[in-house]
Amino acid sequence: MKRILTVVLINLGIVLFIFAAAEIIYRKYLISHTVFESVRDVEFDRWLGWVPKPGRYGRHVITPDRFRNNQPPNLSPTGKKVLICGDSFAYGCGALDEETWPYYLAAATGWRVTNAGVSGYGLDQIVLRLEQVIPHIRPELVIISVIANDVDRCELSKRTRYKPYFTIVDDKPVLRNQPVPSPIESPGLHRWYESSLIIRHLTGVFNQGVREVP
Repeated sequence: MKRILTVVLINLGIVLFIFAAAEIIYRKYLISHTVFESVRDVEFDRWLGWVPKPGRYGRHVITPDRFRNNQPPNLSPTGKKVLICGDSFAYGCGALDEETWPYYLAAATGWRVTNAGVSGYGLDQIVLRLEQVIPHIRPELVIISVIANDVDRCELSKRTRYKPYFTIVDDKPVLRNQPVPSPIESPGLHRWYESSLIIRHLTGVFNQGVREVP
């Protein structure tokens, strides 16, 4: 019995050591990467949670202004300035630059289309991004592209990564999670086991978000 107990304790110690090492490595990884550590074209943002990361990803290009490149060649410089904002449907997740509907819109109309869509955004983030980019773009027309899930996402303060959200106080919307916490920060109260970022991340993946109750 004593031998069995010794073996169990040794194995438990090995498991705890491996988990602790994995936790340390994961924390360093999150610090050196983005909140979307598995997505190349997105990076952490203190105001919006995450934004497109400038660069070329094959035939998929994000401009230095963090917009999806949806400008057809030989576009007229005098076309109407149009700003599109929304979620992955507007952004064109999984599609090449010349396969997104904002690209087809620009090609068909001659409009100078700016695609400010961002994958995973809720309606709250869409509005905040519009407020951020409209003064710089000064569009003549704004198109907001949403799906039903974008409304549901307004109830979330976290979708495996933190995001801004609104609560209602005295019948007025109040912005929360500003600035947006980084991947290694832990705002508010967490259960004891969520002091581990690995466990907290897995919990977020299985729960698909954390709902805030005003």
